[in-house]
Amino acid sequence: MSLESRTEGNEHVIVLAGALDIATAPDLWSAIDAAIASGHSEVLLDLTDLTFVDSTGLGVFVRAGKELRAAGGGLVLRSPGDRVANLLSITRLEEVFEIR
Repeated sequence: MSLESRTEGNEHVIVLAGALDIATAPDLWSAIDAAIASGHSEVLLDLTDLTFVDSTGLGVFVRAGKELRAAGGGLVLRSPGDRVANLLSITRLEEVFEIR
């Protein structure tokens, strides 16, 4: 997986590409944790080029969502592909997160 972080307005954007799994989930958590530590309470994950997510990756989404809500913000998922969107639907996480 590759990731790129940047700030767009009030949101911290993390662009993901490839597979988010047990090996790469710590990298995503580090990027989200760094955003929170720098004062961002709104994080947007751009999932356009994310091809796979396992349960560890979903766990990062859930943990980040909880921590960001506690800080008065939230986690937004942008442009999930069909495979990732289907997983979000099956796990009912589409009801938990804002999806743009």
